[in-house]
Amino acid sequence: MAIVLHPFADISAISAPHFVQNLISAYTHGNGKSSSKFQALRSQVIKALPSAPPPGPATFVVNCLEALVCVGPPHDESLSHMLLSALCQLDKSKWADEDRYTACRLAGSFFFNVLVGKLKVESRVAVKIPETFGFDLKDIEDIVSAGQDPGVLQMKAAKGLVECYLLDLLQKRSYTSAVSLIKHFNLKNYDSQSLIITIIDNGQTNLAVDWATYLGKDVLKFLVQYCTQTGLYKVAYKVVKQHKLEAEFPDAYHLYRQSSLRKLVRKGLWEVAQMLAEGDSLLIDYLVNLAVEVNDAEKLEELCEHFHLDRISMTAAMANTCGGPQYLQLDNVISKDKVHWIDSHEGLLFAERAMAGIDFVGIDCEWKPDCMKGGGPSKVSILQLASSELVLILDLISLFKKCQTSLNNFIRLLFDSQDVVKLGYAIHNDLKRLSHSFMEIDAFCLCESVLDLQIAFGMQKKGGLSALTKMVFGIPLNKHVRMSDWEARPLSRKQLDYAALDAAILLPIFQHLANKSDPRPDELDWKCHLRSHRVIRKSKEKVLGNGKLAEDHNYKMPIAPHEELVMASCELLGTPIPGLLKTELFEFTRSAKLSPPVFNTANYSCASETAFYSTVKVANTTYMGRIASSKKDAEFWAAHVALSKEPMH
Repeated sequence: MAIVLHPFADISAISAPHFVQNLISAYTHGNGKSSSKFQALRSQVIKALPSAPPPGPATFVVNCLEALVCVGPPHDESLSHMLLSALCQLDKSKWADEDRYTACRLAGSFFFNVLVGKLKVESRVAVKIPETFGFDLKDIEDIVSAGQDPGVLQMKAAKGLVECYLLDLLQKRSYTSAVSLIKHFNLKNYDSQSLIITIIDNGQTNLAVDWATYLGKDVLKFLVQYCTQTGLYKVAYKVVKQHKLEAEFPDAYHLYRQSSLRKLVRKGLWEVAQMLAEGDSLLIDYLVNLAVEVNDAEKLEELCEHFHLDRISMTAAMANTCGGPQYLQLDNVISKDKVHWIDSHEGLLFAERAMAGIDFVGIDCEWKPDCMKGGGPSKVSILQLASSELVLILDLISLFKKCQTSLNNFIRLLFDSQDVVKLGYAIHNDLKRLSHSFMEIDAFCLCESVLDLQIAFGMQKKGGLSALTKMVFGIPLNKHVRMSDWEARPLSRKQLDYAALDAAILLPIFQHLANKSDPRPDELDWKCHLRSHRVIRKSKEKVLGNGKLAEDHNYKMPIAPHEELVMASCELLGTPIPGLLKTELFEFTRSAKLSPPVFNTANYSCASETAFYSTVKVANTTYMGRIASSKKDAEFWAAHVALSKEPMH
């Protein structure tokens, strides 16, 4: 960033329009960030203003504002803010009397022309003008009188103009500017309660609190009442605590905490809710009632045990929750003895045998909630893999520590296979989290033949997996365990059942949706929704400059619009002989009187290794091979794909 500073060293002989042009030139010079240039220029303007021509800097700034109105967008608003904020940095007590008087008169006239619509100025700039130059309704009255005898009619006219402008601000939802205007002109007769309601309903609670604080205790009490009525218990409690209104609102604290408990329970964070309720009998009772409300008899039992409650007194409440299963159970889908916990090299060997020959696998992941973790996103704790016969729960925390290589090999064997369809609900989120969690496991970089049930069958707007399960089976999943601590070892029986069910349910849901009697036209062939999920890493430490992973759910090499991209699985043919296969492809194109094949090879870093992938263009069709460890091997696979297709014309 370079800013020419010499025009701002001494402005005593510079006119306001000339100064504005210098500002615009300096602001638009170079390609640095606008915010950085703004701050640098503002500092120079603050230094230059004391040397402004007579009568002084205040009058000079008003003249500059008028010049900026003539200039118009795109720089008038930002530079007006710059000039006003720079002027406010000067000591007003050192303004010359003539400068103060002249600036107040000119600024009042400028503001009057804004009120009557003669000048078009952004509202945030307009409301800063009376604040900066310190004129009031009396000064505007003098302008309205225009030489007539001042009196009540003129005062009413001035106030009426300001209120009309104020109403326009409210209609445009410029509430911050409106409140600033009300404060400056002391328009306390304005319907403060109505304005408070409007501001809160539009989500600007901090502004509403500031405005109510300015108006006094009565309006603060009204704000607390309205926030309580509308469920904004946290805002209400903060105001009560800050302004010592506990005597007027003794229930504010418990209402706030109860709303927090309800939100935590809704997210499944029962453990956090228990910690919040600890030691407060009212909150404990409320948490117990929430367990009754959500029909969770098991959770109610846990709460009674944790808080040492009288089980006899809870008998009636528990009876209400035991009228039958409220959620789908694991036994409804697969037997519990078919669920296997994998945390060793031997377990991975068993998993490899179990996954051999399958056509579909349901995939799901669990991790400790980020809100419980602290210090960044949590790593994936377990990976669930479900076939029609069994469920594998991979303890990634343990496997990563004990047998990283075996884990990498098993994942690559499964994920690289284009013959095995990987089913999931919003599965790309899980795959992204996996690759980000274990940068050393390069097998997580690629997953072939991915089918997202949420997308393939148009379920984006139908709710989560629980709602989809209810649509298929008539009963939802219990998601209360989802936000529990998945890094705890051993996992509870409830966590294991939940994890297994989340993966096992994917296959029967897929079968139901794929075999519907009256599918929509875009559901006739689910295979068209198969995708490859790729994560391209630039380095082991940081993936991209912003620290995020580069992901591509269906990566395509750059090709011309008229070309067709063909991606196909490559069957292992033994040891690749790149030279021979490329030669065969060149001979084929020559005999077919086609243009020679054009190879395009790229590479990317994957953990500690470099991987290559290649495409080959033949007769306006581009074929992509599989990822390989060298450029020659990548070109071999691209040539293999091209030669394995139908004859090219």
